[in-house]
Amino acid sequence: MRLLKSILLGWIPMVAVCVVLTGCDLAEDETDCMGEMHLTFRFTREGQNNFGPQVPSLSVFVFDQTGIFLGRWDENDNTKFGSDYVMTLPLSPGTYSFVAWGGLNDTHYSLGGPGGTVAPVIGETHIDDMLVRVACNHSSEVTFIPATQFHGEALDRSVVAGHANDITIDLVRNSTEIQLTILGLPEPGTRVSPFTQMSLWLNAANGGYDFHNLIEYAAQTMTYREQGTDGATDNALVTSFHTLRMQLKDRNNSNISYKYILWNSQTASVYHTADLLHDYIYKTEGEKYNTQAKIDEVDLFRIKIDLNPYVGVSVTVNDFKVHSTGSVIQ
Repeated sequence: MRLLKSILLGWIPMVAVCVVLTGCDLAEDETDCMGEMHLTFRFTREGQNNFGPQVPSLSVFVFDQTGIFLGRWDENDNTKFGSDYVMTLPLSPGTYSFVAWGGLNDTHYSLGGPGGTVAPVIGETHIDDMLVRVACNHSSEVTFIPATQFHGEALDRSVVAGHANDITIDLVRNSTEIQLTILGLPEPGTRVSPFTQMSLWLNAANGGYDFHNLIEYAAQTMTYREQGTDGATDNALVTSFHTLRMQLKDRNNSNISYKYILWNSQTASVYHTADLLHDYIYKTEGEKYNTQAKIDEVDLFRIKIDLNPYVGVSVTVNDFKVHSTGSVIQ
């Protein structure tokens, strides 16, 4: 039998919930009132469970059978994470939903409801009204590298009194790294020097996610700045972005754009732009990334864009060719 490491967290609010939901008398044997939910976690890559310290922290939110928020458990010591890690929650008998977020720190993310950032209230806030938003400045710019984030959920699970109830929550990485290589920039001394006159950013309408990990309808458009130049030649630029999870659709089934913009400050105009997700990643040959599940399997997208002014734009994603770019050099 494997050795299970477990941690008991945040139990005080739940004792009150137990008494309210079951009508147990505090004089009764506590084991007649309480049950336990044992949560294990799985993050799958190439068929293997890779759940471990790459998950910065864990926050588990518990909701009753009507979707009302009951409490939150946190584990911030990620050295404990692995296939043998167990989070133990004492709960009264009933039906619950569990939502897990990894890397949900207060510096990079905030909890709130539609139209605001009011913290969830125990016994009042509904799961459908809870959002996770990335922090930004007043211009909607993300001025830092967002912490790597994960999400998972287990809905409508039963807790039986006096029993150890076990479930495994599958985690999806909720952030994406993009390495962007742009070739074919004008040579220095010609029309424009790429390093003194060109700037890059990424606009994505993924500022808020609901508790089922879907981008909220009409989410705030965030501006992600490049995270420094990784390497360059005279007419090429290599840079990187770290954005929240790339999703094809929001929760109302509308397309989500991830538009990169190469700005020519000499002419005060866009030199080149494209939707990295729908123009490039989704259209990769061999149908490599044509579903959300396939996109979620990739932690790093290496996108190479050749802006050859004579033969047109050509693109590869992780060394696979793209069918059609749908983009124009200005």
